[in-house]
Amino acid sequence: PRHSRPPLAARALMGDLIHPSTLHKATLHKDRPTRRAVVANVFLVLYAVAATYVYRTAGEPYAIALAQQARLDALDNATAAEALQGAAAGADLGAEEPPPPRATPVRSGREEN
Repeated sequence: PRHSRPPLAARALMGDLIHPSTLHKATLHKDRPTRRAVVANVFLVLYAVAATYVYRTAGEPYAIALAQQARLDALDNATAAEALQGAAAGADLGAEEPPPPRATPVRSGREEN
């Protein structure tokens, strides 16, 4: 049920705000510059803390990535060096390819020992 509202002129005299009928109530709030300044300063301090942290830690992920890449490169180089040393050791011995295995005769069930 819709409440009856006094006429516009009467509402203006009573100190009510004139607002659309879709709103139930509208109120005025006092301007509080001190509170606004305190809230703004809190956000400013938080922003300064975050900016300081970002500035101090900006290069860490990049440094970690470089160290990991260097470690992986060293591991690849060590593996390649071991493979080359193994190939060089085989060549130094003068070892040729081993002869193929001898074919073993297949025994049939008819032969006797």
